[in-house]
Amino acid sequence: MHRFCTTSMFKQKLPNGQIVARDWLLYSEKTGHVFWGLCLLLKNINSQFAKKEGFSDWKNSTARIKEHEGSHDHKKCVMDFTEVWVKKRALKQTVKESAFLSISFHVQHIHSI
Repeated sequence: MHRFCTTSMFKQKLPNGQIVARDWLLYSEKTGHVFWGLCLLLKNINSQFAKKEGFSDWKNSTARIKEHEGSHDHKKCVMDFTEVWVKKRALKQTVKESAFLSISFHVQHIHSI
């Protein structure tokens, strides 16, 4: 039996029944393998999904994907990324607020002249 990557691999059914996309699961047409983009990007785990060779064990794909999603390393990657993303958003908001305050100050100063 020939096995291959299917589109169902890129969706996850949550405990509440909701179906969500596995946005970070990426397929390479060049290699014919899948990668967990976030884990590959952060490069701090030992998983087939995070190696440049990628994953192609289609026979066991459902079990391996669930296993990877439940792993400590994967969860750490998600948490690390989330922490960086939240800090970046907070910094961006702080910069916007500082710029707004600076502009407001200069506008008030110009009006007072």
